[in-house]
Amino acid sequence: MFDSKFGAGIRSFLFENADNLTSARVINAITVQINEYMPFINIESLEANLVPDDNKLYITFAYSIPTLSIEDTLSLEINRF
Repeated sequence: MFDSKFGAGIRSFLFENADNLTSARVINAITVQINEYMPFINIESLEANLVPDDNKLYITFAYSIPTLSIEDTLSLEINRF
């Protein structure tokens, strides 16, 4: 089944201004998608940083899945080009 709303649309943020507003929008987009499609995951912390000098977006996501007693952190480095 295809769901056109699935996904946070991270690509759309890669060429935005590297500022706090864009980072907040990335965090919001990820949070909305997790709450919608994976409500069993608890977001412990979520950070997004656009670094123009590196041409990268860094995302760090700490989460837990209480029903499975899982706690972990996921770190992503996404190139802007």
